[in-house]
Formats: sequence, C-alpha cells, structure tokens
Amino acid sequence: FQRAECYRLMGNMRCLDDYRAALEGSPSNPSYLEARSKWHIAQADYSQAIQDLGKAISSSSEGLAHHYYLQRALVYISWKKYEAAVLDLDKAISCGGGPACYVQRANLFVSLGRAAKAIPDFITTLALSPNNPDAYYCLGRAYLSLGEYAKAQTNFTCAIRTDSQNPEYYAGRGQAQLGLDNFLQAVSDLEIAINLDSLEHIEYFVFRAIAQKGSKRLEKALDDVDEAIKRDPPREVFHFCRGLILQDFGCHEEAIPTFAHTE
Repeated sequence: FQRAECYRLMGNMRCLDDYRAALEGSPSNPSYLEARSKWHIAQADYSQAIQDLGKAISSSSEGLAHHYYLQRALVYISWKKYEAAVLDLDKAISCGGGPACYVQRANLFVSLGRAAKAIPDFITTLALSPNNPDAYYCLGRAYLSLGEYAKAQTNFTCAIRTDSQNPEYYAGRGQAQLGLDNFLQAVSDLEIAINLDSLEHIEYFVFRAIAQKGSKRLEKALDDVDEAIKRDPPREVFHFCRGLILQDFGCHEEAIPTFAHTE
C-alpha cells in the first residue's frame, strides 16, 4: 500500500497494481479504497472514484461513515452532480459529520442559489467552531446575496476580528457597505482589500470605483475603473461601469462608445 501511495504521488499509474494487491489482502479496507479514489479523481475518472468511495462507505465503521460521505460529495461537486452531492452531505451530517460537512453543504446551497437554506448550516458551523473566520465570511456572503446588508456587514466584521489579514473579508464588508449606502466606509474597506490582495482580484477596483462614485469622487472612481480595464480589457462590466461614471461627469458623447463596447 505504501508503495502504491508513492506511485500515486509521483503520478505513476503503477499505483493501481499495488492498490489492487493491497485490496486482495484486505478487500474491505476503506482507507485503501479512499486512496485509490484519489488516483481516479486526479485523472478526472469520477465514476471510478464514486465506486471506490461507495465501497468505502459500505465497509467503514459507523463512526467514520461521515468522512467517506463527505469525500464522495466532493467528487460529485467536481463532477457537477450537485444534487447527489447535497444528498451525500445530508448523510454525512446525519452520521455525525462536523463543521466541514455543514460548511460544504452551505457553500453548495449558496452556489445553487439557495442562500436562505445555507444560513442555518453556517450558524451551526459557528456554534461548533466559533472562531472560524471563513464561516463568518461565508455567512456574510449568504446574507449579501439575499440583500440583508446589515447582517452581512456584521458577519464580515466578525471574520475580520478573527483574521485581519484576509482581503476577501474586507472586500465582502465593502460590498455590504455599498448596499447600505455607506460609501466612505466602503472605500476604506476596499482600500484595505486592495492593499492586502496578492491574487489581484481586479473586481476590487470596480467595487471601489462604485463606492467613489457614490461619494461623488468621480475622478477617483474613473481612475479605479480605468485601472481595472487596463488589467483586464475584455471585461464588459468594467466598460459599462466606466460609461456610468462618464455620464455622471456629463460626458455623454464619450460615454456612448464605452456602452457600445458592452453590446
């Protein structure tokens, strides 16, 4: 088995022969089955991975079943079979799965447009893991998608108090501030997000441009949206935002070709 793991980590398909030999000696070992499923996942052979994890679930002890249900749910998500993933996450939770299961199900609900169903799972996660900044952030995102900006702001602030170096938390709170028309506070949060950001989330500049526009700082708004366009010229929404700012400037003729760019 250990040699199979070495081969898998090297990307060598000879691992399959060793997994097969290991399973002949211990045909119902869920750890061996899970390990082999990782090879199949790496090859995007999700059907085989699902089969191995199904066998792992059947042969696992009651206390470990939630782990294998969670792993199979993650494969279903990669395979874009989201409803099957929800069912496995339901089973993982019913078998005693902890915060990771609730977070995965909640995030899946959000991605499926069911933010209202996600909120109880995030709240449960925080009850089980009260110092989890990502759970506060995700709960904030769920409230943001529902237009509950004050609740979103509160949860983003909790995330920031737990981890003050994550730019996504400030960007989330900045968007909540936009929803509350707190434009100057939004500018401040998005400024921090941009300064902390190492992944170049270009949309942060556009969010700040919208905040600058709301606070009547049109020149700064135009600078931000121009910076976003410079970094990603084809993004139509950036050009649309630029057109709106030019309209506020009264530059209607200049705005027309900007809007034409988005057609």
